[in-house]
Amino acid sequence: MAIPRGYLYHSLAFDLRSLAMLPFSALDDPAVLASFESNLAAFLGSRYAVALPMARSAVYLALKARALPKGSRIIMPPITISEMMDVVLVLGLEPVFVDLELETFCFDTNALKKAITSDTSAMLLTFLYGLVPDMPTLLGIAREAGLFVVEDFSHNLGARCRGRALGTFGDVGVYSSSTIKTLDTFGGGLLFSDDDGLVDGIRRLAAELPRQGRRRRLALRILESTAKNIATMEPVFSGATFPLLRWSRAGHPVLYRLLSGAGMPGKAPANTLPDSWRQAYSAFQASAGLALLPGLRADDARRRRNTELLLDALSDTDLCLPRELPHRRNVYWQLLVLCDQAAALQDALARHGVDSATSNLDLLSESPLYPRYRRATPRARYIKDHGVFLPVHPRLSTRQVAFVASALRRSCRELCASGLCPGSLRACPARRRLQGNPPSSTRAAAVDEPLSDAGSTGCC
Repeated sequence: MAIPRGYLYHSLAFDLRSLAMLPFSALDDPAVLASFESNLAAFLGSRYAVALPMARSAVYLALKARALPKGSRIIMPPITISEMMDVVLVLGLEPVFVDLELETFCFDTNALKKAITSDTSAMLLTFLYGLVPDMPTLLGIAREAGLFVVEDFSHNLGARCRGRALGTFGDVGVYSSSTIKTLDTFGGGLLFSDDDGLVDGIRRLAAELPRQGRRRRLALRILESTAKNIATMEPVFSGATFPLLRWSRAGHPVLYRLLSGAGMPGKAPANTLPDSWRQAYSAFQASAGLALLPGLRADDARRRRNTELLLDALSDTDLCLPRELPHRRNVYWQLLVLCDQAAALQDALARHGVDSATSNLDLLSESPLYPRYRRATPRARYIKDHGVFLPVHPRLSTRQVAFVASALRRSCRELCASGLCPGSLRACPARRRLQGNPPSSTRAAAVDEPLSDAGSTGCC
């Protein structure tokens, strides 16, 4: 048995039905679209929802509708898709990267305060991997500076802070409804806001989006989803997909990136927005969203259950594990653990039948594509280089979660026996030290604390 780390939130049967219905379905049905948007707004607790081509398109339209001054500064996350940089640069804004904290993978509040100047007009607040930051503090800093706040909660649909949904704290919330997201409508970007005037402006801009070529693009997306569904099903994953992933990762990095969904790096910055970003959202996608929306909370509950089971089973290991802080509800879209030997841990897990991966998001703050805006963000670099995704998706049974935990514990023991301990102390001194002074070496716990407690029951 091999366990896939990824999961599509609609079934193969759903994909096949969608493919069969696409040629006969209306793409423009205002009633269906309005129903989807009103149900989305009610689900999140927002006054308005607007369905748009992509999340990046939603960010573009929100910033454009706000009419921020050219040359003004926007606070940016160092880890996100490069297309968000393209949006900012096309609008003539100046990106400023702020380092992250390791507890929540969101902005470090001290670094955020230092980065804001009189020229700063906006902040793109991106939540990673389903963890919830201290929203009152972050929003307090932004509001005091008068910033326009866009929340990208594509990893955090259903996450809450003090009872309020992420995506409703800022001026605008943006969600990507693309493949492997918890609400996947064969692409799309969903924008949320309580601002009447801003939403009216965004709707006017959205009404001008072209509609040509949508059916063909949707067919390609459904076919891609169908292929991924088949590839992650048993026995296909164990017999074909997983061996191919292991073989390509061992010596064919380009093929591995394509197969694993990481994509290809090195794309030149865009000077204009591609046509694919500007195709209007369809009623067909809205119908898919209406069918999937009722199952979201059950999927979240199963994923949280699987995460809690796995974290409990690993609580005495030496890995740095995420935790849910008071008054917050994580959704763990993907479970990322921090360890000092990420590549070695991936190899060991693969030998035990568990698929894992590091993040495929770009570290934009150190990207050679944007030399003018390069800035040291050492904690973001550590997350990028030393985070490993573990399977916790809703399809897993409790028996499979136990299999993953056992494989991970065995992998840790094997690495420690070979002198490659993958983690640091159970209390994560690596995390505490990195918050203040990231190490220059790949070993996070080599400065002033031992790698294990006296009497520790950890894996090492």
